[in-house]
Amino acid sequence: RDVAHPYGYAPLRYITADRSFVFLGFVGGVYPLALGVKELWDAMGSIIQPGDHLVAPAIVFVVSAVLEGAAVKAAYREIISQAEREQIGTASRTPDLLSNLRKVFCYLREGRDVMSTATFTEAGSGVLSSSIGLVGLGLSYHLQSGTPDVAASILMASMVVAVSQRLLRNSGNALLGQTLPRWRVQALVDKLEDHAAVVNIYDVKTELVGTDTVRFKAEVQFNPQAITERILSIGQEELGPKEVFGRDAQLAHDMLASRLKEILPQLEHGVHALTSEKKADAAATWLYRNNGLFYEALAWELKDVERVLRAELQDFRNVHIDLEPW
Repeated sequence: RDVAHPYGYAPLRYITADRSFVFLGFVGGVYPLALGVKELWDAMGSIIQPGDHLVAPAIVFVVSAVLEGAAVKAAYREIISQAEREQIGTASRTPDLLSNLRKVFCYLREGRDVMSTATFTEAGSGVLSSSIGLVGLGLSYHLQSGTPDVAASILMASMVVAVSQRLLRNSGNALLGQTLPRWRVQALVDKLEDHAAVVNIYDVKTELVGTDTVRFKAEVQFNPQAITERILSIGQEELGPKEVFGRDAQLAHDMLASRLKEILPQLEHGVHALTSEKKADAAATWLYRNNGLFYEALAWELKDVERVLRAELQDFRNVHIDLEPW
């Protein structure tokens, strides 16, 4: 990332993928589909002698199926690991093939890495297309007609067109800045509303930038009484251990509690014993100190809420948080 691109160059990944998907759609799908439809008429009724041109394509299909199968296996493993990191799909202590397949299908719908999805989808369609091609060649040999071979080619090209359209839709959504899955946004909101000083969360917006960067924006309604009670309760058991609230937040509460206790005696004794002019100055001084103290306490509560968010979004390398007091 740099000054001109503060969120990095992650969208470049999707731009490159977009271009490759367009190329795949036209070269691997539209053109072969049009050519197959044209040749279908020419192949009607033609006779193919055994061994004329079936061996070489069959070898190509077999080799292609083996290579694409290896790519499917590698992409499958990568998607399973990414689904666990991104908390997609149901977690299982003893994962079996069925649960892993559910994770893969969930990731194909909700996963944020377009390239892993593209590799698995393209390679999977490649294996299926090779199988269809072999079936078409077998039927052409058995029926002594070129029609099954051409029909298989049309079906393979149609599959490539459908896959490229699906991948283009995924990359387009990523370029537009898609949000986190709805269930995860709701989980984040619930987690924040469980915070001791938070009343409600409003106007929540999330955006994925690439595969490792997320932005979270929201308006937070704080409870002033809860903030004050948290400061006054420093050292008491009800505040909780330091590892729960974070070391920095705990140190800040310690400091703010000490400063609050310095101004409490003046509040308790009042300013009635002074002259009217000194009384006004003393009241204003106390008010300034109190407001400044509460402002710092609010700022540290905001930081503590950010800490909670970062802990929940730790599967992202870069987390940009924009919280505004409501």
